[in-house]
Formats: sequence, C-alpha cells, structure tokens
Amino acid sequence: MATQDNLRCARCYMAIADVFSRIMQDLISMHGKTPHEVYELVMNDPTFFKPLNRTELNMVNALRKGTFENLDLSIIYKIFKHFKAVKFVPKPTNGWGKYPSENETNIGDDVERMRIARNRFCHKTRAITDEGEFDDFFTDFTNMCVRLDKQLNKNPIYGHQQAMETLKTTPLSTDQAERYLEARQKVEDLQGRSSNGDVRSG
Repeated sequence: MATQDNLRCARCYMAIADVFSRIMQDLISMHGKTPHEVYELVMNDPTFFKPLNRTELNMVNALRKGTFENLDLSIIYKIFKHFKAVKFVPKPTNGWGKYPSENETNIGDDVERMRIARNRFCHKTRAITDEGEFDDFFTDFTNMCVRLDKQLNKNPIYGHQQAMETLKTTPLSTDQAERYLEARQKVEDLQGRSSNGDVRSG
C-alpha cells in the first residue's frame, strides 16, 4: 500500500516524466529543425547513436513519424548537449552537466535543472518524498514553468505552469502512483545495467 511519502514521490516523478518531457519537446520544436532533420542529424553521428540503449534508439527511430512526442527528457537532453554547435537552446551559464545557481535562469539553466531533478528522483534509494521536499519541488519548478511558458509563448491557461499546478493538487489513486513508481524503478534498473559511461549524466 502506497504511503503519503510514496504518493508525493509519484507526483514528482509524474511531473518529470510527463510535464518536463513535454517542455523539452516544445524546446526542441522551437529551434526550427523538423523531426526528420533531427533524425538525420542523430543517425549521421555514430558517436552519438552507438552508445544509446534500445529504448533510446526506439525513441530516435520514432522521429521518422514526423513528431517529437515520443522523445523523453533524457534523450532530448542528450541531443542538446551532444550537438552543441546546433544550439538547440542557449548554453547553460556554467556549461553542460553543471549545477546552475539560483539566479541563473536562462533556458539552458532550466534544462539542467530538469535533468538534475530527473536523476535525483530516478536514483532515489527509496521511493519516498517528504512534505518539505515535495513543496520545494513544486514551488521551484512551477516558477521555472512560468519562465519557460513566456519563452515558448504559451497561453497560461494551457501552459506548463498550469500543468504543474494541476498535478500538485489533483487526486492521485494508489494504482496511478504505483504505475509511476514502477516506471521510475525501471529507469533506475535500465541505467544500472548500462555500460555506456556515467549513467547519471543524461
């Protein structure tokens, strides 16, 4: 039976898996390259595509359908970081893979914040989140969504800020929570088996 700490952890992971991935899809779309062009970019660079696992390759192959909607936060982050010269998003203030400070808030900095949050929640030893961590998470990332909605010209009624606020308060069943916690565990298990360098970096 899921505890309140489990339910809070599930909500945070839902934000990461769903809201953050949609943000990243919007950001890669904003650059102007089509899904087919991104597919060609990726598949013409063996140093990028050869280390990808099967799940990631399936996401890349789905670009041939003409949409970014099958890409998650992790694979889009890898594309942004690897293809720096394309400048999909502005470079993070401290560089790729580094923690931004609180006052560093360009798009690249917020991309790093999402990556760091994803890794923190995917690599938790136990799927629990206390009330303080939960409130901090939703406060910080709702504020981030306000910034990004402006950059993306999102209607506030339908934007990522609204998605975060709704997710924080909408009733969540135990079954829903357990599905997301299982998905979180699968990500951890998959990356734990990976032999492709630092599994926590992407």
